Amino acid sequence: MNLIKTPMALAIALVSTTPVTLAQDTSFTLEEVVVTATRRTTSVQDIPYNISALSGRTLKDSGATSLNDLTQLVPGLIAVDQGNDASVSNNLIMRGVNANNVGNQNILPGQIEPSVSTYLNDTPVYLSLRMADVERVEVLRGPQGTLYGSGSVGGTIRFIFNKPSLEESMLTVDSGLSSSSESDDLSYNVDVVGNVPISDNLALRVATGYEDKAGSVDYTDITTYATDGSVLGTVVDSTREVEDADSAETQYARVALLWDVNDDVEAVLSHHWQKNESDADSQVNLLDYEDRTNSNAVLGAGDFEANITSLEVKADLGFAELTSSTSVTNTELTARYNNPLYNVYFYGYAQIADTVTEGETESFTQEFRLVSQNDGPLSYIAGFYYNDFDTEMTINDWLGGIQGDFDTYNAYFQDRKTSFKDMAVFGEVSYQFTDEFQLTLGARAFDQEFTSNQYINFFAFSATLDDEFGNIGFNFAGDTGGFEKRTQDVSDQIFKVNMSYDLSEEHMLYFTWSEGFRHGGTNALPAGFVSDPSDLEYQSDEASNWEIGVKGTLGEGSMRYTATAFRIDWEKMQYDTFVGPALLPAVINGGDAVSEGIELEITAQLSEFLQVTTGYTFTDAEATEDAGPIMDGDTLPGISDHTFSVNLDYSQALGNNSELHYNFNGSYRSDFKTNFNNGMDDFGELSGFDIYNASLTWSQDKLTIGAFVRNLTDEEGLSGQVTRYGPGGFGGVAELDQAFLVPSRTIGLRVGYLFD
Repeated sequence: MNLIKTPMALAIALVSTTPVTLAQDTSFTLEEVVVTATRRTTSVQDIPYNISALSGRTLKDSGATSLNDLTQLVPGLIAVDQGNDASVSNNLIMRGVNANNVGNQNILPGQIEPSVSTYLNDTPVYLSLRMADVERVEVLRGPQGTLYGSGSVGGTIRFIFNKPSLEESMLTVDSGLSSSSESDDLSYNVDVVGNVPISDNLALRVATGYEDKAGSVDYTDITTYATDGSVLGTVVDSTREVEDADSAETQYARVALLWDVNDDVEAVLSHHWQKNESDADSQVNLLDYEDRTNSNAVLGAGDFEANITSLEVKADLGFAELTSSTSVTNTELTARYNNPLYNVYFYGYAQIADTVTEGETESFTQEFRLVSQNDGPLSYIAGFYYNDFDTEMTINDWLGGIQGDFDTYNAYFQDRKTSFKDMAVFGEVSYQFTDEFQLTLGARAFDQEFTSNQYINFFAFSATLDDEFGNIGFNFAGDTGGFEKRTQDVSDQIFKVNMSYDLSEEHMLYFTWSEGFRHGGTNALPAGFVSDPSDLEYQSDEASNWEIGVKGTLGEGSMRYTATAFRIDWEKMQYDTFVGPALLPAVINGGDAVSEGIELEITAQLSEFLQVTTGYTFTDAEATEDAGPIMDGDTLPGISDHTFSVNLDYSQALGNNSELHYNFNGSYRSDFKTNFNNGMDDFGELSGFDIYNASLTWSQDKLTIGAFVRNLTDEEGLSGQVTRYGPGGFGGVAELDQAFLVPSRTIGLRVGYLFD
């Protein structure tokens, strides 16, 4: 199947066969959508590649408050609904570029860099953001390496916050209360946004909120340890049940100060803080997932906290705009779970390895951009980028119960530190050869240094039988492990070619060839823990993207559309795995892969009060060569062939200056596999599912009252699968397949009020 020709023919046919009467019979014009993804303020319809933008109003009307809600509005955007642990790791997938079972990263972030980069304004960071006071979300599909650097092999998502305003003082309070069909408790949230002009050139904006999310997963086999008696620290009860265990809390605050220095210079200083606290993981047993039960021995409680401080300064130089973006980011993570590798069993008593992990990241980012503002045919973007990113993670496995409660025995300790420095120059040059035809050339040259330091220790012990009752005494017999440091330096370049031709004032034909990449690195594994020396280092992987498409407007601006065909050749794809006799975590390179498909998106203003947006994506992504356990022809993990989304908004004017607003949105994804093949861990074949949401909102002047239903049909869709472990009898460990189940039907009320 030639995917380049097929959607192109479809798009041209769409343009050429549109009835002329559409333009004659309609007079409803869509609002212009303006974005800054190209580093210029530009209408979405004028950007010569496939980009989606969701306004803050669209997010609010659809009830989208989390990243998983966003996947239901953007066709082709896929994520595992990890529940409480969504803040830990970015598992987003676009255009089929993925080589990991992303569901397996719910407890700890993988060592591999995500394939979709995410930005909070101009700060590159991942955060399971509560989407409050967001101006818009921009979704850039395909590799974006020239402007956005490492990690943009599948695409880039930008969350743009509302800036402080010098024009008005206001305070909004929004609150919600909801009930899930699978939970005995209520969930609630409060969001407060305030804006105040301090002077003629200073303004302050504050957004803060709190969400208490009720749990819906019952843990049926929580382990109770002996603290006295015959066997100190052993399991005496593994059947204790905790209902609705996976409750969670989210707190956030964002403060932004705008200083309008003069007519030519503007500065915005902001700080974003968010903390997520969860009582347990949200995955369920795969075999009986309808019951929403979990058989893990330990509640997977976790805490995640992020602090992001940024300063953005823009100066109008006349011929160009100069922008300086500076940010400092800190994140801290604590997670607890059961590690099956170190569970041991003596005479019918089980010793459970309780694992406590702590991690911290520190990042400094500086970017300068010069964007031309001349009216001539030549325009350009030139920039400099620097990033210094450091991480440290410690993992402690304790035998005998919960660390600190009574005597415990440390079975395994790991301290992993990484340092990544990235310095780059980048730019794009565009030339408008005619009124219809333009050409853009882009490049990024970078120098990177990746260093990993790792200390690993396995503590050896012996067990002796004290008496006839089977009392166990542990005698430490020493320890074994080691320290290792490894560094990788890389200098390289990537490029981009983009061109477009205006078929008419309403329709544009475009073509893009672009490259994206993820930085390489080292696996600092101590000597004696590696069977294959090639496992000590992994190379950058690179995606070459070819796309051709058409976009435009119909019906005198009442409808806009985008149709794109793409092919991505992915070389040396990186994936997380375990290597060596001790099965230590590492990143390695697999073989090559190809992802190709089509993307269609249409927004129509069907009447003065009714707007419909619908999108469809087809993706065919597979490995193209044998590489280790990956076989030629294997479908890439987590990729659905078909995804579809629809969003309907209808407003009805009432008397007394009031209005009713109706919203209905839905999404569908087809069947998918969670890993390459059944010879690899965590492999599963999960069925497709669809989710529908609806809301009704009444507003009058400053008051808003709404009712909503999420997952209207109470669909039991599985978005990911992992393998966990538990006691398997004397001296053994039993595998237990678990999955991530989408939230059950939730019914709620929302109330908001504007003070000004």
